[in-house]
Formats: sequence, structure tokens, C-alpha cells
Amino acid sequence: MDARRQAQQQEAVRQQSLNTEFQRVSAIQNPKASDFMGLSLLLPPAQMESVRKTYEQGSQEQKDNQLLFSGKVLSAFNSGQNQIGIDLLENRVTAEENSGRKEQGQAFHSYAELAKI
Repeated sequence: MDARRQAQQQEAVRQQSLNTEFQRVSAIQNPKASDFMGLSLLLPPAQMESVRKTYEQGSQEQKDNQLLFSGKVLSAFNSGQNQIGIDLLENRVTAEENSGRKEQGQAFHSYAELAKI
């Protein structure tokens, strides 16, 4: 019982840290890849590993496209168009899942849910 409660407390702390980091990154005018890495480090281990593997295995063009996508999402939030940012993330969830990258889709789902908060 104590172990379960401790795990729930740790998850609550991780979630709060993720929310705080998301807000920090969203406030940056021109975020860099390192800004996103801090955010991804707070994802659950399976999602973080999926994001890292996907990024590392990609070609330079894929990496550039990922950064471009991230920039579009943050630009939407920075300009007050939150629903556009959420829609971009939710569309990416569908695309990742349709491509067989379920864990990557779950990571984008987490980002979309955080954005709704």
C-alpha cells in the first residue's frame, strides 16, 4: 500500500514537473532542440525512449522536419492559437500510430493533453 502511494506521489511530481517544463518551453521565443530535450526527459521512460530512438535513427532531413514541426507547435502556442497547436499534436498522434509507432504517438498524446491543461 505504501509503495503504491509512493509511486502515485512520484507520478504526481513528475507530471507537475512536466507541466512546468512545458510552460517554460512554450514561453521561449525560438526554442532549440535542447529545450525540447529537457521536456522529453520528463516523459514516462517508455515514451522518452521512443522519442529519443526516433530522433536518433532519423536522417538529418527527418531531424530537421521534427524540429520544424516542434517549432510550428510552439509558434501556435506563442501566438495564442492554442487550439491550432493542440490540433497539430493530435494529428501527429494519428500519423505516428498509423505508421506503427504507437509509443511515439503516446508521447505526442501526452504533449497534447498537457497543452489542454
